[in-house]
Amino acid sequence: MASISKEIYRPSAVVGKWYARVRGAKMPFAEVGNWTQAELDIKTKEDKLPDMTVLGGGTHSKIERVEGITLKVKTADLNLTTLARHLRGVIDVKAAGTVTDQAITLYPGGLIPLPHIGVTALTLKGATDTVIAAAGNYEVRPEGIYVLPGSTAITAETAGKVSYSYGEQATIEALASAAVELELRFGGMNEALSGTPEVLDIFRAEAGLAKKLAVLSSKLDELEFDCEILSDTTRTGVGKSRFFAKHMAAVAAA
Repeated sequence: MASISKEIYRPSAVVGKWYARVRGAKMPFAEVGNWTQAELDIKTKEDKLPDMTVLGGGTHSKIERVEGITLKVKTADLNLTTLARHLRGVIDVKAAGTVTDQAITLYPGGLIPLPHIGVTALTLKGATDTVIAAAGNYEVRPEGIYVLPGSTAITAETAGKVSYSYGEQATIEALASAAVELELRFGGMNEALSGTPEVLDIFRAEAGLAKKLAVLSSKLDELEFDCEILSDTTRTGVGKSRFFAKHMAAVAAA
């Protein structure tokens, strides 16, 4: 094995898995799904003084300080945790169940929302507890009951009852919580070097808001967000980064 400090040839094309956990939580890191883009954007600020002692000028002295580090991410897996985390949402999970003879107000010619989505085995009753046939009167849609304009059973605002079954569902109440701080680990494989492993640790990252959320789309969606990398003051000592660390395996000698 050649010393990694002597390597020169090292092309890079890295794929791999990202893991996250709430910073400081006593729990394992969890996979976050397929991140199709992840790059660290390091912004700096320079302070320069000109050399005024000679013709032609030049720089007499300069310092460069880091203004901020941002992890720019796109993900193809819009799972519940990712959506809630980057919409600053509160998750409410409801177990599967049934509704029996729930009071409902029926209106002609339009959608009547239900508190559950994608219901099955729906039965609708009118004011006299008479079952209203679906044919010609209404359709059961994922978003609720759609009363047909030509319904002969529902022609005016009417008190009724509804019964149905529903599956497990989750609700995200968006922008209802504070930003979460995360610890991140990336397990990379360098395809340009026969899968040589590379690992990246980010010690403290604030989960940023999604830049946009596709609601109607004709193509596969990605969620795009930035995570601000904050200083981790618990990491002390000479040569210790407060931001991130990259671990690289040596390449076997040819």
